Amino acid sequence: MAYYRYHHQSLPTQLCTQQIYVFNSQLTMAGDSASAQTALTFFGALGRIGRGWSGQSFALPMRDAQHRTLRLDQIDHYIHDFKIYTVHHPQFEYYIADLNDSIQAIDIAHAVIRCFIGISDNVCFPATWQSIIESNS
Repeated sequence: MAYYRYHHQSLPTQLCTQQIYVFNSQLTMAGDSASAQTALTFFGALGRIGRGWSGQSFALPMRDAQHRTLRLDQIDHYIHDFKIYTVHHPQFEYYIADLNDSIQAIDIAHAVIRCFIGISDNVCFPATWQSIIESNS
């Protein structure tokens, strides 16, 4: 069984320099969710960047430009790319924000969380994900 780490802070305002804040975005921009606003305000995210690294943050698209939740296969594609990124940048610890402000449907949120299973050990999940991650690992 893989070893996963968890955090209890929902919207941090500070991280160590080697930590990257991973937030839920829209494809075309950072978005207006609480996690996106945290990334913009505290972690150098660029408003026009809806995917990938900027500042001390990493945008994972969960919604399209019209605020609709992306299809699960699309979200899984972006999470797969993020998994590869974490392997190639092991010097960082990735601090994942919760999905609650982007995906309201519980069944979709749980499916998205399961997409993270198997990720490298330099990723720290929200503690609220622990039961889903551990029961599906």
